[in-house]
Amino acid sequence: MRSRKTLGRWSAGITIGAIATSVLSCGDDGVGPAPPPTPPPAPVATTVTVDPGSASFTALGETARFPAAGRDQTGLVRGVARVAGASSDASGATTDASGQVTAAGNGAATITARTGSASGTAEVTVAQEVDAVAVTPAAATLVAFGDTVRLVAEATDANGHGVAGLDISWSSSDVRVARVDDTGLVEAVAEGTATITAEAGEDSGTAEITTVENPDRSALVALYEATDGPNWIDNTNWLTDAPLEDWYGVRMDGSGR
Repeated sequence: MRSRKTLGRWSAGITIGAIATSVLSCGDDGVGPAPPPTPPPAPVATTVTVDPGSASFTALGETARFPAAGRDQTGLVRGVARVAGASSDASGATTDASGQVTAAGNGAATITARTGSASGTAEVTVAQEVDAVAVTPAAATLVAFGDTVRLVAEATDANGHGVAGLDISWSSSDVRVARVDDTGLVEAVAEGTATITAEAGEDSGTAEITTVENPDRSALVALYEATDGPNWIDNTNWLTDAPLEDWYGVRMDGSGR
């Protein structure tokens, strides 16, 4: 027969063991802490905006800056996009990596800014406008009558670059003194001064023409009058506006004398 003391120790051991087993069972039910959330994807530029989106140049050499910004998938700005590929037509406009665009020739070009796989564009148009018209020579003296000089008109834009393909309109302030044709050829008609104007659109340039009488003509006129020229056998073209070499019997040398 066991004593009470021995039985008490045995009972206590069962109780402690049961508690330990219960505790272990509670911690082994398969439910642990939640795994950490999946991190969001790294931000990358998904769009590129070029500002301004378009521009027009009216003079060669004119410049403008086109800053570009890349935005990620959340819409946040992710730095300035570098310009890659630059202009679609370098003959019309060129650009550098900072986004500065320079007008190179009349036409249109697309400026592209790229960062990673994202890109944005801006449209550029170059159309020169006339800022000034210069006529050369700016002045000339002609010997009346029939002496000629060729004038040349050049239209330039605001940066001094020539504007090609323009229709130039020529006119004389006094056609009784000097007349001009559509090509800029001026012909002396009589003594005096006249202003020749070359117009290109709303701009114009001028040249001053002075016509003086050929001293040889004065001498020939005096000869004609002193020798009863009207009764010569042949006085064709004498005292007319025809060139002196066309007056019957007059011979001119290589210098026009």
